[in-house]
Formats: sequence, structure tokens, C-alpha cells
Amino acid sequence: MDKEKLLELLFLGESNNIELKNEFDDFDICESICSFLNSEGGFVVCGVNNYFELEQVEHWKQKIEERIENSIHPHAPVFVSISSIDNKQILIIEVPEGHDKPYEFAQKVYIRRNNSPYPADIGIIKEMIFSSQVAPIRWERRFADEISIDDLSSDELQRLLGKMPFCDDFTLQRNLEKLSLFRQGRLTNAADILLTNDSAIRHPQSRVRAVCYTQKTASKYHDIKKFEGPVIQLVEDILNFIERNTASQAVFLENSAQRMMIPQYPTNAIREGLVNAFAHRDYASYGGGIRVEISPEKLTIWNSGSLPEGVSLTSLQKGQLSVLRNPDIANYLHLHGYMEMLGRGSVLIQKECKKVNLPAPQWQADEAGVTLTFFASNSVCDDLGPMTGPMTGPMMGPMMGPMMGPKLSDDYLAELESTSKMDVVMKILTKEPMSQSEIAAALGLNSVSGALKRAVEALEKKFHFIEKIVPDKTTSKKQKYRLTNLGKKFLENNYK
Repeated sequence: MDKEKLLELLFLGESNNIELKNEFDDFDICESICSFLNSEGGFVVCGVNNYFELEQVEHWKQKIEERIENSIHPHAPVFVSISSIDNKQILIIEVPEGHDKPYEFAQKVYIRRNNSPYPADIGIIKEMIFSSQVAPIRWERRFADEISIDDLSSDELQRLLGKMPFCDDFTLQRNLEKLSLFRQGRLTNAADILLTNDSAIRHPQSRVRAVCYTQKTASKYHDIKKFEGPVIQLVEDILNFIERNTASQAVFLENSAQRMMIPQYPTNAIREGLVNAFAHRDYASYGGGIRVEISPEKLTIWNSGSLPEGVSLTSLQKGQLSVLRNPDIANYLHLHGYMEMLGRGSVLIQKECKKVNLPAPQWQADEAGVTLTFFASNSVCDDLGPMTGPMTGPMMGPMMGPMMGPKLSDDYLAELESTSKMDVVMKILTKEPMSQSEIAAALGLNSVSGALKRAVEALEKKFHFIEKIVPDKTTSKKQKYRLTNLGKKFLENNYK
């Protein structure tokens, strides 16, 4: 969570949607989580007035994630993260309103009362059960009777089971049940679009259409393609489409001969926009889908379905607590590291654009769908002139006109420095698993630098190209990193 949002939570103090805790008590925290799930969602913030080491807070994070996984029923997406403020490490747990009420913890159903968790009486529990029975079944929860376990992609299953915590003691069906992808002996629609290669045959609306215009009139296409397959594969395929159809610029950092390639639109912002489109779109609309359009002036991402009830364009842009249209799909994306904090995507998108001096992105919504628009740099004009910085070549994307070097913030420069080390770290790990200090030594560094830490974190959590060899003991001094199959494939494809 960004510092501004965290300060806002602390400033607001405790309320029916915010609980502040000085100490870590996993039982008390789970009571609060259960109560938020059964009401309108909220935040639990731990370690507010005390100083704790990062290693201790990381241990808390792992412990509470395990407790949530094993003790709160039915399963629900809960987002746990660590933030820093004034040199304090703070644990933040964000809980969306549950879609499968009532939720229970320690054989009790909790609700919110006087800003605290409170055991619900039998009347309230009956009302929750009745409401859930009369509510229409979400599209993602409907049974996908045309597929069986044998139709699931082995690659996607391997990727999934590698990300699921505490799954070794369960069968495949049990692990899928925990994610609500397998119910009453049958797979769901969510499992179909997330885990099969041919879901577009059964759900043509799951295809994604991407197009790049070479002219403003859109009378001629530079590139056009339809994508289909598992959702995570779709996200990466579309990112590749955008990368090859937009310009990049080479920038040299101060006091360095290392060349950094700056994409026209910030990759983190584009990825966040795509992930939000997959998580929040209306899959029940067979005439809907997701569409990506690139022109010389802008890039748009459209997804079918109006904003969920309770969400406005204003609340969307401010990153207020989100309402999940497809919580099972969102939970799957969160498990794979594509959704870090619920409802914060719009804030991240705006900040990433600001870092590279792009105009503010815009959201539009109507009954048909939601459109996110990224605008090209203010320095881009219509008449072509000499480039002021070296461009990548050959330039696959549409001609953008003279592209002035973006004004980069110190934070963004730090990100670039860490990005420059990513490929080198991956190549080093082809030899054998290594600790961060061993990687630093192989790079000729005297110690583990901040840039190296950021590179390792991004490779592990954002791109999933590397992984810890002992995932259950994240803070072990003997911890080492190795390439994942995805990382090996990336190196094979890019460094043959």
C-alpha cells in the first residue's frame, strides 16, 4: 500500500471499516476478518504504535495467511501486505465484502458492531443464509459441465500448485475446491477460463481482441490479433502485443554506460489495467469481452460490463475499497501475484503515469462497459521530426513523432537501476541456486545493494521468473533462489 493511503487509514482511526492493532494476535485478527467478510469489508492494520523488524512482520504475514487459509470458511480472497512508514513495518490486511455469507471462524459467525467483531445471533445467520440462497449464482460459480479434470492444462496446474500455500497434503480436487474452482464434484466456469487452453470454444466472449492503428482514421491496421487461452497467458500475450506495437526510448543513467529502455507507456500501469479488466469484466455477457486499441495518440483497454453496484468513477479513481464482480477470478490472480491490493490498481496506474510525465489516464463507464485510456506523452506532436533520443530499432510500433526524453523521478530511476540487473541475475542462476549475497558476489558487489534487492523481489513476486528453494521459511539465513520453469522459458526465448 502506498504511504498516502496508509496515512489516510491511520488518520481516520478506528471505524466500522478500519481496525488498528498495536500487537499481532492471529486469533483476534481472524475474528475481525470474519466480521468484515460478513459485513461491508474493511482493513486490519497491525503494528501501528510499535516498532517491529521486517523479518518479524514477514513471519506475521505468513502466519496469518496460513490461519486464514485453514480457519475461515468458506474460502474468501483476503489481501495481506507489508508497508513501511517512518521506519516502521506495518502489516495491512484488506478484506472485501464476502459473496458467500455467512463466514465462520472458530465455529462462530462474526459481524461488525460498535467498530468491533461480535458473534452473530441465530436470526442474523438465518437471514444471511436466506439471502445467499435467493441470490443468483455468479457466472464464475456456474458448473462447466463440458469439461473435466483431464481437460485442465498441465502447465497451468503446475503453475497454480506452485503458488498455493499449504497444499501438499491435499488432492488436486481439494486444492481446487479451496479456490471455489471445483464444487460438488464439478468444475466451474472460472476454472474453465483460468485453467484450460480451449475455453474460447465454450465461452467465445473470453477471447481478447487487440488492434493497432497506423492512422487516426483507423482505415488501416498496423497489427490486429485475437487471443485465447488461460487468463494469465492472455495477460502476458497482450502485454507482448502492446510492447511490440509501441515505441521505446533508450536512456542512459547518470554516471553509467548502462542503457535503459523506457517503454512509451509504463509496463506496471498497463499490466494493472489489463488485470483489472479480467477481474472485473462481465463474463455472463456473450456479446462482451476485452478489447485493446493502440493509436498514435493513445492506448485504450475496454472490458464489458458496467461498474459494479456501489462503485463510481470517483471511488474507482481514488482507489477506495473495491467491490469484486468475480471474487474467485480475482483471488486466483492475487494468488499469482497479479493483484497485490484490492482496489488500489487505479492509484498505481495514475502514479506510474505521473512518474514518466505522461498525462493522467482517464476512466469512462456506461452500461456497455468500462474504458481505461492512456494518453501518449505531451511532447509527441503530429509532424515528424528528428528524434531527440536513440530509439529501439527496428521500431515495431506506429510512428509517434519526436519523443522527448521523459522526466524521470528519483524513484523511477531506482526502478530502472534494479531492472537493468534482472537479466544478469537470471543468467547467474542458470548455474545453480544462490542466496542474495552469493548473487551479489557473482556480480562483483561488496554487499547486497538496494537495486539488487529490488531486482530479486521483482523477479520473484512480479514476474515469477525465480523462486525460493525453501518457500515455507522465507526468512531463513540459508535461503536461496532458483529459476522457475517460466524463467527458464524466458531465457530460452530471448537469449538463444
